[in-house]
Amino acid sequence: MKRYFLSFAIVTIASIALSGMDSRADGLPPGQHTATAKYWPKLGWHVVNYTPFQFDRHIVDLTAGGHGDVWFGVGSSIEHIDGNRDMSVTRMPHEEWIVSGISVVGKNVWFSAGQSGKFGILDDSGVPRFVQAVPRRFNPDLRDVVANNDGETWFVDYGRSSIGYRSASGRLVENPFPRDTSPVRMQHCMGKLWVVSVGSSGGLSVIDDNLRPQRLVLGKLPGYAVDDIACDSLNRLWILRTNYRTAAIERLDSGANSELAPVFDSEGGSIASDLAGGIWMTTETQHWSGPIIHIDSDLAQTRHYLPTEIEGGDSILADANGRIWLAMNGGGAPIAVTEIDTR
Repeated sequence: MKRYFLSFAIVTIASIALSGMDSRADGLPPGQHTATAKYWPKLGWHVVNYTPFQFDRHIVDLTAGGHGDVWFGVGSSIEHIDGNRDMSVTRMPHEEWIVSGISVVGKNVWFSAGQSGKFGILDDSGVPRFVQAVPRRFNPDLRDVVANNDGETWFVDYGRSSIGYRSASGRLVENPFPRDTSPVRMQHCMGKLWVVSVGSSGGLSVIDDNLRPQRLVLGKLPGYAVDDIACDSLNRLWILRTNYRTAAIERLDSGANSELAPVFDSEGGSIASDLAGGIWMTTETQHWSGPIIHIDSDLAQTRHYLPTEIEGGDSILADANGRIWLAMNGGGAPIAVTEIDTR
């Protein structure tokens, strides 16, 4: 999942009336977008192999740095592939400090350290320092994190099913989601924080100015759960929805307009935005890896089929240099990258 992180304060956007978003949606209904899917041949992927012990758990949160580099978490470590494809590993002090969320802010990299209740910060020195976000007695499990240049952080606390904020001075605010809901992913887009949650009351929520989650009722495709979100270069929110057999992509803009791409005949995996205002999506068919689908800014799609030796692409990233990165947690090599013109 690719995220664009900006220095920001959570503000109200005058042009977006979130309470009426589904009733005012005026996008195309399913089946009325007539763009024909293109099928591209297998592309030349460069597989980046590293020693197995460095990937003892699933790769999470592929995040682009500012110099053609990539950051991601693997269990109790944060890992970095630089522009020369060399990798460095920073291990946590304790095995239970699982890295789940990463936010690159200028020269600093913020990351969550799971049940420690701490954030880690990596600067140019390469030596991590840690700050306490949530006291241990609250049973934290920090996941996604967004930081800004002022040292403020917003985070998902899976252990308490809450959305949290920590000021640069350490002041903490947390507000809960419904009891039967657990937040799992977070995205900053259109000046707001958006959170995907799972559970009987799960779905997509927007975080209001008082740091409270407000559930959005998406009017199209009832029965489809929200699986992933991404913010594109035009500041629009893309929503991957699935009924666990097929997948659909919905897009929201700051004017509360909604557009729906055609329903796909395979289950979606994760999505990532590119600099041209489109997104990339991994797919699965009966638990096997399907093609990578590109949906451009006009909602036309192109399918890219993977070589047989590349299997199980669970996470995807489109970087600023026109490359697509895959983290292959279901088999094959751990990381693959290909040169595709995404601009």
